[in-house]
Amino acid sequence: MLFRAQPDIVIQTVTYRPDDADPMLWRIFSAMKAAEMVVVMAAGNHGPDAGRNYPPANLIRLYPFSVSTFSVGSVGQEDQVSEFSARGPSAQNSSELFPQIVAPGEDLTVAIPLMADALIRDSGTSYSVGYAAGAAAILLQAAPDLRPNALEHLLKITARSSAERKPDNSAGWGTLALTAALKSLDAQLA
Repeated sequence: MLFRAQPDIVIQTVTYRPDDADPMLWRIFSAMKAAEMVVVMAAGNHGPDAGRNYPPANLIRLYPFSVSTFSVGSVGQEDQVSEFSARGPSAQNSSELFPQIVAPGEDLTVAIPLMADALIRDSGTSYSVGYAAGAAAILLQAAPDLRPNALEHLLKITARSSAERKPDNSAGWGTLALTAALKSLDAQLA
């Protein structure tokens, strides 16, 4: 994948219990970051207990920039963190924020690969990550030279916070806000 397709954005929807996690996960995702890919990770559906988060969504100090993974939790229609959405702090290091942001992930109509018109209603952080990856793609289309870490930072600082302070270990920096990110990007490019 690193040498042939070289995607701009990679979506990771699977988390592994620590005993089942491949020890190479850190190297794999570090290589993707080094190859300048935006890697968007589903936080996992292990909530609501604090600190129940698993690799690769909770990986920290990824090479070469020593950053945490860009993990995305879930919110419902009332912008409340979903009961099932994994919370932080990161199980890898209790001083690391987890997740980074949240996005819609409850009671969504989604396509399933059974047939051309197969739609279901479902919930989960795997769907939230699709929203964040789509927002990342739109930002990259607007600014193709935007570096992955700058893009992730832009999504974090423009996220809509429902808490009195941000960030926190339930919603991260807040709810994905693509319009705010585009406005901020326009201001930076002006």
